[in-house]
Amino acid sequence: MATLVTTLALVASGCASATNPVSSAPAQTAAPTHVLAPSPTMTPPPSTSQPSELLESALPESGDLFPGRYTTNFKPALTLTIDHQVDIDCAPGYRCRGDVDVNSEQWLDLEFGHDHPVEIMVMGFDQLYDPKHPGKKIDPPADLTAWVAALPGVTIAAQTPVKVGGVTATQLDLRTGDVDVPFGPTGLTDLPSLGFGAHQHRRVILVRKAGTAIIIGLGSIKPGDDTADRLANANEILGPIVDSIAWQ
Repeated sequence: MATLVTTLALVASGCASATNPVSSAPAQTAAPTHVLAPSPTMTPPPSTSQPSELLESALPESGDLFPGRYTTNFKPALTLTIDHQVDIDCAPGYRCRGDVDVNSEQWLDLEFGHDHPVEIMVMGFDQLYDPKHPGKKIDPPADLTAWVAALPGVTIAAQTPVKVGGVTATQLDLRTGDVDVPFGPTGLTDLPSLGFGAHQHRRVILVRKAGTAIIIGLGSIKPGDDTADRLANANEILGPIVDSIAWQ
């Protein structure tokens, strides 16, 4: 799922190729063994299910992901709904599914599709890196948008006020430059940092909850798909998952 980037482990994608280095962590789950047929579009068909009617269950720590309403291991606790995201690149007659790459207290990573896979990540930080002093840790600032804008190589293309689970948040469309962008430490020896890799287009949603800086990232996984058009498609697919988030 990742390769070593100097001494920093950066999350660029859940199952990125070796040309898109992200972290030194061991893979969280094996690559899907099912064979998927190409799909003419990444966009899944409109959902007809009613999330309120879905039974709530625990999200697995890794492995297959089917439509449903899930509690996660993430802290602060959140639930979310998975629906037609699993239909991307799905072969006829096959039980469509996505993948849980990571489901931990600080990091949630879900991916969907095969030919042009997309992912949603939720990352939580009690401390962030100081953009002006690499490696120095700071408490999450009141203005998270200004903090992101100050990160080396980051260019913000759009900014919109939103709400996630009823909590005020800020949505950014951004791209990274020629260097990897670490956000903050994890406290883990095998995965010291989380962030984005170089040359990526991402939608980022910034939330403050229970003293934690929460960064939600949406985008494509394959390096060749890191374009503004692919980001727009990923946002269309993954946006309903963000809209379904409820804090416990």
